[in-house]
Amino acid sequence: MPVSVPEVVRVLKPDGYFVSQQAGPNNRANIRQAFDTGSGTRYADDERARIDAFTRPGCRIVATAAYDVRYWVRDIASLIFWFGAIAGANEVPADFSIDRHWRVFQRIIAEYGTPKGVLTNEHRTLLVEQKPQPDRRWAMPEGWEWDESLYSGSAAYYVRGRAPYAPELADRIAAALSLDGTGRLLDVGCGPGIVALPLASHFAEVVGIDPDAAMLDEASARASSMGITNARWVQARAEALPLGLGTFRAAAFAQSFHWTDRPLVAATVFAMLEAGGALLHINIVENASTDVVQLPWPEPPYAAIQALVRQYLGSERRAGAGVLRHGTPGGEAAIFREAGFSPTNHLVMTGTEPLVRDGDGIVAWVFSRSDSAPHLFGDRLEDFETELRQVLQRAAPAGRFADPPADTEVFVWNKDQC
Repeated sequence: MPVSVPEVVRVLKPDGYFVSQQAGPNNRANIRQAFDTGSGTRYADDERARIDAFTRPGCRIVATAAYDVRYWVRDIASLIFWFGAIAGANEVPADFSIDRHWRVFQRIIAEYGTPKGVLTNEHRTLLVEQKPQPDRRWAMPEGWEWDESLYSGSAAYYVRGRAPYAPELADRIAAALSLDGTGRLLDVGCGPGIVALPLASHFAEVVGIDPDAAMLDEASARASSMGITNARWVQARAEALPLGLGTFRAAAFAQSFHWTDRPLVAATVFAMLEAGGALLHINIVENASTDVVQLPWPEPPYAAIQALVRQYLGSERRAGAGVLRHGTPGGEAAIFREAGFSPTNHLVMTGTEPLVRDGDGIVAWVFSRSDSAPHLFGDRLEDFETELRQVLQRAAPAGRFADPPADTEVFVWNKDQC
């Protein structure tokens, strides 16, 4: 049974060991020699690929070995396997079948059998790997751990509250990757399907994964309303991948990668991509232009909103059940490179129109954020929303707000052809 390296790395404790043994490249030759039938064809030697698969997420190779294994076999299933290995020699037909060649089977057993069974000789390779301690360069700030409440209550506000990606995003990605409606897309931290659904027509299937059930309910409802039938949704953290989901042409992280165990997740996604596949790191870049833009309405009173949030939740930035004093760390490019990806493209879609929203849109923006998600306010949520709307009314009596145009950028990282 093939070893799922990402799954092994996920379940091992730091400094834990994994011992793997499998048939070596000389296995067929050894079996044939045991039955005096010559050298035989070597198996493909994939030890280098196995070593690379474990070292990519940072595991240390503790020991390797190759050796012969001589033992006596009594079970019929193993003997039938070995007969396949010597087919075409020693009077064993090339199309050997136990049903059609039972007499040959009996003769070989009679010739090579002993009271202990049939003596054979196999070839094995051994790898011993050790999982490293977490790389603190890329770790979340000390004292914060992810928990399932991170976006609790935000799903209903997310689509309306968040700044939209460029309308041409899906077409630009499709052109950059030469998509033709085949292959599969994995959207990690998919939320309500903001990226997965526009891209669905460019793939045979899209799979969205998110730990928040309410986000996936929103994604499913939006897919139904849009008539999209090739999307499915999986409730899980990125750290739980690969989850038996198979291989993908592309994987997307749209403002979600920073919440994950990034070295582990990058290495896992690398293994899940087909050769030549792409990882898409998608972001909104606010205030990217240095040009002065004449806005049709006042900008949202962000400073006053933040002051009100601090008044209710305290001075330290909240995130789930914990606090993030200095936000999430950076360094994504180095992490992708260490996972084995190569940078191949940087797509920039320049925003040209201001983002115009009403008061409900700004309230939705506040509640769509991890640091002001509805659950954080507890039984004071209604009071907070009342005061928030008063702040907005004072800032713009007409109830309309505008933000400068924002850019959408996509960093494309490729898994090289093997």
